[in-house]
Amino acid sequence: MHIIILGGGGVGSTLATLLSNENQDVVIIEKDPDLARRLNEEIDGLVKCGNGASAVMLEEAGIKNAEMLIAVTEVDEVNMIACMLAKKYNVPITVARVRNPEYYHEGSSILSNEQLGIDIIINPERVASFEIAKIIRTPNVRETEYFAKGQIKMVSIFIDEHTKLINQPLFELPIPKNSIVAAIERKSGVFIVPGGNDIILPGDKVFLLGKRGVLDDISWLFQKKESRNLNVLILGGGRIGFQLAELLEFNRKNNINVKIIEKDADCCQNVAAKLNKTLILQGDATDLTFLKQEDIQNTDVLVAVTGDNFSFRSSFLPG
Repeated sequence: MHIIILGGGGVGSTLATLLSNENQDVVIIEKDPDLARRLNEEIDGLVKCGNGASAVMLEEAGIKNAEMLIAVTEVDEVNMIACMLAKKYNVPITVARVRNPEYYHEGSSILSNEQLGIDIIINPERVASFEIAKIIRTPNVRETEYFAKGQIKMVSIFIDEHTKLINQPLFELPIPKNSIVAAIERKSGVFIVPGGNDIILPGDKVFLLGKRGVLDDISWLFQKKESRNLNVLILGGGRIGFQLAELLEFNRKNNINVKIIEKDADCCQNVAAKLNKTLILQGDATDLTFLKQEDIQNTDVLVAVTGDNFSFRSSFLPG
């Protein structure tokens, strides 16, 4: 398969390495000359230096014979234009990294993905925010598997003594429609296929099987007995922080209090204008005095997604 990759950064170079190891014919287009030279030495594939949104450059990379184009440059617009051009050359599969939510939110985009020539949109920040939100909403979920091309989902959930579902027969439980308790693994290691009269015990590992949409948010089903709200503190109001807060605002039971601490004043104003239930505070996430003033000791979940990994980590080191 002839595959063209736009962007030689971390994602692009990793993809090129993986695909080359699978004996795929890979061409990377990278705009930075120094990076292009380094990639040429490190990757088993053709590396071209130039603008990936140029039809001339794409033709040099063999776009007429390409079976896939993956656009993962740092610029959304370049990725989108490259995919549009690729479809003009009848490339069967186009993938674009698009980070700006204005380009893919329903109702906010004039052009559809089909009109943009994009078959698959990837957004690392969006994926990260979804995964963090899933952990916050369903901390007991241990494993997730997909079947039938992603339409069927199976999750395994650890049941502790505080879960509402314990010591009740399955037929009395509010299991969502189009889903079943497929299996229960006891603490002893016994694996059973349950019937309606079986009960869930503390320490069980429960396997739930159902349609993907039904099981996407099952936090309400496995809530703890206590009804105290969960306090979530997000350090950083960038793409991940904002999108995480946005997801948590739509929590089914509305039992999550969200607070964002962001250093940049303009970012604070931008995020505050888009969120309805999240408290936005301007401050330095590395300032322990400030964090204590904001009652960090009573925070249940802290999510650090600032742009500076080291400064935040060092502020919490002993001494």
